[in-house]
Amino acid sequence: MRRFAIVLLAATIVAGCSLSAARQAFVGFPTPHDFDTLAEIEKNPARWQGELVAFHGEVLWARDTPNGTLFQVYVEDHQHDTLGISLVALYPATRENTIAEGRTVDVLGYVDPTLAEGINAFGGPVSATRMAAIAVRVWDGGRYWLLKEQDNYEAWKQGHIFTRSL
Repeated sequence: MRRFAIVLLAATIVAGCSLSAARQAFVGFPTPHDFDTLAEIEKNPARWQGELVAFHGEVLWARDTPNGTLFQVYVEDHQHDTLGISLVALYPATRENTIAEGRTVDVLGYVDPTLAEGINAFGGPVSATRMAAIAVRVWDGGRYWLLKEQDNYEAWKQGHIFTRSL
């Protein structure tokens, strides 16, 4: 019986280690900046100007412009049971065919110091955080990044880019 307990303990330790290794292998593309962070950025985007941030959400709309693909991402609030908020990102290449309405994305980019402002469907004023996207991961599509940001993209992909700020 004692031998069985030792074997069971060893198997549990090995299984736990391999689960831990498996979790680490799939940690890439972290989006540590959540709803609360986005709400803070929206309150004072100038304070966050130039900060590299990453968010996860659903594309509400996307369109190609002369400057690239402009798209809005809805970031849900999973902690407070409230409505989410959105951000507007510009990726400087045309990718509207994959960065499209309804798609789930992770987006990495630099915060712009000004808010995007407009009118909602009911005629009321709305605003959203703006960011210059340097990398986008479309969950059921492709991965895009700027060559000049290759190092940041690789660090994000491997789960290392935000280890200093968390």
